Parts: sequence; C-alpha cells; structure tokens
Amino acid sequence: MKRSISFCLALAIAAPLYAAPPPAMPDKDRSAVSARPVAVSLNQNLEASVDVGRVPADPASGLIDAIIVASMDNKRKILTANATDRAKSAITPLTAALTGVDLSDLAEQTTRKALAATSWFKPSAVAIVPGPIAKNREALFSANPSAQTGIVSYRYQMSPDFTQLRVIASLNVTKAGAVPPIYAQQVVSLIELRQRSYDHAENVARWSSNDGALAKAALAAAFARLETVLPTVLELSPAKFAAVTNKAKTGSAFAAGFYGPQLMRDEKGVVIWSNGNGFIAAQPAAD
Repeated sequence: MKRSISFCLALAIAAPLYAAPPPAMPDKDRSAVSARPVAVSLNQNLEASVDVGRVPADPASGLIDAIIVASMDNKRKILTANATDRAKSAITPLTAALTGVDLSDLAEQTTRKALAATSWFKPSAVAIVPGPIAKNREALFSANPSAQTGIVSYRYQMSPDFTQLRVIASLNVTKAGAVPPIYAQQVVSLIELRQRSYDHAENVARWSSNDGALAKAALAAAFARLETVLPTVLELSPAKFAAVTNKAKTGSAFAAGFYGPQLMRDEKGVVIWSNGNGFIAAQPAAD
C-alpha cells in the first residue's frame, strides 16, 4: 500500500503546474495595454533534428504498464541522443560554412516588421537580448514598464533528412509579474530543396557548397516569410484560430512532409497548422 501511495504521489508531483497557454491571444487581453516591450532571443547555432519513431502512449493504469512505458521511453531517449550525435556530425560541412554568420539583425528586424503589421500589439521597445536571457530581458522590461511583455525566440535547424532548413519562431505574451504566458504560439518557416536526394550527404553538400550560399539565401528567405506569416498568426482571435485549424472548415494541404488545415496560401507557398509543431510555412529553395 505504501509503495502504491508513493507512486501516485510521484505522478502528481510530475504533473504540469500550469495549464497550456492559449494558442490565440484572448480578446480581453489584446487591448489591455497600450504597448508592450518585446525581448528577442536567438540561438545562433545550427541544430540537428532527428526522428526515431513515436513516443509510446501513457498507460491507462497499472504500475507494470508504467514501468514498461518508462523503459521504452528511456530507450527512445538513448536512440535520440545517438541519432542526434550522428546528425550533428553529418551537417559539419554546413555548420562550418555558416560559422560567423550573425542573424541578430535579421531576427530583430523581422520581429519589428511583423509586430508593426499586427494591429493590436503596439510594441514599445524591441531588442535582442543575449544570454543569460532571463536577466537581460528583465532589464529591458524594467526600462519599459508595461502590464504585458512579449518574447520572440528564434532558432534554426536542419530536417532529419537534411532537405529542409527551418527557422522556428516561438512567441509568447506574459502579464507582468506572472509566470504562465497568457498566449503562446510557434511558427516554422522552412525552405526545402527542389533537388532532393535520398543520400543525406548529398543534401548537406548542396546546402554547404559555395561557402553555404544556398543555405544563407534560405535563411534570409525564411525570415522574410515570417514578416508576413507572423502578423497573420498573431491576428487570429480564439474563434478564428478554432476555425482555421479545423480541416472541415478550411480544407487541408501538404507542406514539405507536413499535412494539416490550411491557414493561407500566397505566391511563396502554403501555410498549414500542424498539431505539436505550430504553423508551418513552406517554400522551395533557390537551387
């Protein structure tokens, strides 16, 4: 009995402390303040992404089931770590070609333009905050007091098959002094090779040739696309978000291996909703 109680307590302690923040900015909070300071963070290191299969489902009940799932999950973590090491090694030529590339100005300007095109945001200040981000963003927020603050975080990565270069923008808005965001969303702007190979090394070579010219152009294009897509996503009300993420109402589309309800389509490509990934904006590379 004591062991069962201890196990139940462990599960309770591991449970999330906060509910997931809304994926669309609540209507009541949009006009709550006149302006918001925004901290922009950027991971300058090219990441490798891997796919080692699905995570096993949580057990409905039973200690034995929980132990089995925990064992499988631990194995998956080991496989993921090993695959990540191999992927990092495989993209070394591209990492070397991008050494010294500074995306700070691009990230800051993209954020400024996107928020300026969002009717309700009205940023009071937008600034890149280097690490440690927690300390430096508080300095920015203290210098620009507001009832709400915003954070836009950027990182970029290769897809598991090295055919895509992805810029990932994570957005959140938080009430001053509060911990859980009142809004959080993610947008992935990806550029996909037109000439894709089943040989991963060939894909890496294509991105990294000519001192990474194709990859550098792709990064610029991915950020440029965010200038259009981010305002479209930010303008979604809760009701509109529910509608555009419902394939029965919007129809579905494929986007670089992803499939989901369609948000928009322009001359550069389609933008869809993907559960667990956020909004996916895909466009072809210039190869």
